[in-house]
Amino acid sequence: MVIDLTGKTFGYLTVLNRAENNSRGDSRWLCRCKCGNEKIILGKSLRSGATVSCGCYHKEVVAKQRTTHGESKTRLFTIWQNMKRRCYNPNNKFYAYYGVRGISICDEWLNDFTSFRDWAVSAGYDETLTIDRIDSDGNYEPSNCRWISRKAQVNNRRSNRFYEINGERKTIAEWCEIYNVPHERTRRRVVNDGWDILDALTTPPLKRNGTPR
Repeated sequence: MVIDLTGKTFGYLTVLNRAENNSRGDSRWLCRCKCGNEKIILGKSLRSGATVSCGCYHKEVVAKQRTTHGESKTRLFTIWQNMKRRCYNPNNKFYAYYGVRGISICDEWLNDFTSFRDWAVSAGYDETLTIDRIDSDGNYEPSNCRWISRKAQVNNRRSNRFYEINGERKTIAEWCEIYNVPHERTRRRVVNDGWDILDALTTPPLKRNGTPR
């Protein structure tokens, strides 16, 4: 016995009247979506919730996911994007030091900038700070991240100088451990020769004439 669905609403859809059964004898119904489109849909799809619109609902969800709440040009949004790129984009130049090493981002932050933003604000973020993982082998997650200022770094470890790469600040020794390169060679390049920290870490050993070996 077919249950009459006429006049009932399922999601965005309101049933207008019965339509012809499909080739397998399943009942179908002509529905009007709230956007104005009309579409014939299986009764079982309506009752189970498998179909809730003519297709416009999915488009709304995708559009919402792409919305950045007007913050796409903020420094914090850039930090969030760069964090994801170095963990998940094999084409990113930092992927070898994050994604390849298994560094990941917690589900709470990965696809939700607002969640990351709310944590950042509650953790004391401002424009002078950079994100720092407490355990350099750990993931990006609330329990392993903090915001570090230059002033705090100087006060806490006066003997060390910090260098920033892609929004994170660490000592030469810490960067050398992450990049798996010799500390003394890197320190000499940066401190004695004035190299940029990233160039010092990633440039292979040089011959006497200055070319890579």
